[in-house]
Amino acid sequence: MAGCHRRRSSPCRQRRTSASPAIDIEQPESKAAQPAGYHASCDRAWPSTWTSSTASGTKASQIANVNTPDPVTGARRRPTWGNILGYRSEGESDYRAMYLRLDKRLSNRYQYLVSYTLARDKDRAAGRSNRRGFLPPEYDQGYGLQDRRHTLVASGAVLLPMDITFGAVWNYRSTRPFSAVAGADLNRDGAVTDYVPGTIRDVFNRGDNAKYLALVNTWRAQNGRAPIPESQLMTDEFKRVDVRVSKSIRC
Repeated sequence: MAGCHRRRSSPCRQRRTSASPAIDIEQPESKAAQPAGYHASCDRAWPSTWTSSTASGTKASQIANVNTPDPVTGARRRPTWGNILGYRSEGESDYRAMYLRLDKRLSNRYQYLVSYTLARDKDRAAGRSNRRGFLPPEYDQGYGLQDRRHTLVASGAVLLPMDITFGAVWNYRSTRPFSAVAGADLNRDGAVTDYVPGTIRDVFNRGDNAKYLALVNTWRAQNGRAPIPESQLMTDEFKRVDVRVSKSIRC
């Protein structure tokens, strides 16, 4: 295990949260994040736009308890210490998106704009995030919280008789993923943040709800709790329509 890496502005910080001392360290191999990406677009003569973007990063800042107890024996690698939070450069991210737009400027008394974004966001505890469990690390590999797969915006306006303008905007955003937390300290690190056994980070609302809900309900049954129906799963799907009517008045 790496030792403390002392810096003038941020020395190692020792904390006592239990009978054993806890400490925060920045590991010597920590490096600056390394972003990479590309952007391509195409504007056609007719009113449409196509854009493709990819952004990825490695060596992102990450926080992990490198002295997590063994989930079976409960023994720590450094038994005389409590939690040792290591600031490391092991986070990763991968964002990909495609943007399409079709629009018409005002002519013949009407105009419109339709845009659609297809996106995917995956990462592994990137951005100064706390890893839920040091053992095993792949549990924190999954969809990011900003992984909204579909975004659609449609707007338009028409000029009616008597100088009345009628317009509307419709917004749609598909739901983000979420994780199933066990509600118990399964890895004995003192934090109740562990995932339900058999699941990993942000697996719900990504096409396998029935599979992972079965694992959740098995875990609930083992702990004397009632099952959860699929209709009660969280969703933050967003739909909104705004309508506007205006009239020009000549003085």
